[in-house]
Amino acid sequence: MTDPESVVEVADLKKQFSADDDLFNRLFGWGEPKTVKAVDGVSLDIREGEALGIAGESGCGKTTLGETLLGLTEPTAGTVRFEGEDVTDRLRTDPELRTKLQIIQQDPYQSINPRFTVFNWIKEPLDVHNIGTEAEREERVLETLELAGLRPAEAFASEYPSELSGGERQRVGIARAIVLNPSFVVADEPTSMLDVSVRAGVLDLLNRLQREMGLAVMYISHDISLLKHTCDRIAIMYLGKVVEQGPATEVINDPKHPYTQALVSSTPIVDPDESRTPIEIEGEVPDPVNLDPGCRFAPRCPAAMPECREGEPRLYDVGEQRARCILYDEELMADASPEVPPEMVSDGMKTPGNRAD
Repeated sequence: MTDPESVVEVADLKKQFSADDDLFNRLFGWGEPKTVKAVDGVSLDIREGEALGIAGESGCGKTTLGETLLGLTEPTAGTVRFEGEDVTDRLRTDPELRTKLQIIQQDPYQSINPRFTVFNWIKEPLDVHNIGTEAEREERVLETLELAGLRPAEAFASEYPSELSGGERQRVGIARAIVLNPSFVVADEPTSMLDVSVRAGVLDLLNRLQREMGLAVMYISHDISLLKHTCDRIAIMYLGKVVEQGPATEVINDPKHPYTQALVSSTPIVDPDESRTPIEIEGEVPDPVNLDPGCRFAPRCPAAMPECREGEPRLYDVGEQRARCILYDEELMADASPEVPPEMVSDGMKTPGNRAD
C-alpha cells in the first residue's frame, strides 16, 4: 500500500513585513530597512486525508503561514506546490485554484455577513465561481448543510446568523469552506471562540469531513493537547521557524526540542493521579526585528550553550521526529561545553515528569 500523495508542499517559505514605523524613514528611505520575519524558511508537507497541526505562542507566525499557503498574503520567498505543481505565483490569481484552497475562520461571530441568510452565505462561493445551474447550486447548498450537521437543512437555510448559536455559526462557516469541494483547508483556531460543551461536536465534524472527503487539513492552535487528539502530525513554531515536527503522539509524549518540552509541561493534566514538573522559561520573546545570530530560542533556553549563539541550527532527525537543536548534533556534542549536563546531551533536555500520556 503506497503512502498518500502530498496535497501541499512548502519549501523554504518566507514572509516578511516592513517594521519601519517612522514616517520619514518610509518616505525618504532613511536608515536601514527593518523587517519582521513572520515566516522564515518553513518547509513541510500535508498529505491527502491528513491533519497537520501548527502550534506555538502568539506571534510565532502560525497564522501568517496559513494565510500565505492560501494566497491571502503573498510570500516573500520560497515555493508552494499544490498537488505536485508549483503554484507560488498563482495562489492569489488563479480562480480554479482558489476553489481548492479554503479557510475556516476563528471567530464565527465576525466571519459571517449578518445581512445574508445561511443559504445565501453558503451559496455565494458557487455564484462567484459560476458553478452549476441555479437549481444545482440550491441542491449543493442543502447537501452541504446536511454534511455540516445542520438538520433539517431547509430550516437552517432561511435563518440569519443572529438566530444561530456559536456552534451553529461555526458549522455554517465549515459548510461555506467545503461547499466548493476543496482539497486543502486551513482551520485557524476553529473552536477557540466556542463554549466547551460544543467544541467536541465541531471537532468530530471536522474529523469526519477530513476522512470522508479526503481533505488535507492544517489546524492552527496554541492548544497542543487539542492537536494531539485531532492531528496526525504536529509542527511547533517559534519566531517564524519550525523547531520540531513529527507524529502527534511522539511530539506530545516525547518532545525533543527544549521549547516543545516547555510547552508540553505547561499543558493541564486531567488525571489527578498524574503529575508533571513544569519547565520554567525565563525572559521575554526576543524582538523579531533585531534577532541575534544563532538559535532564536537560545536567550530563553535552560540548555543553551555558547555554541547555540554561533549559528542557526538545522533540523536534526531524532527518531521519527525532527528538532532544530544542536543537542542532537553528535559531532558537536562529542566536544560539548563542560557546563552541559550529560543527560541534556543524550536525551535532549528530557525532564522527569515531562510526559503527557
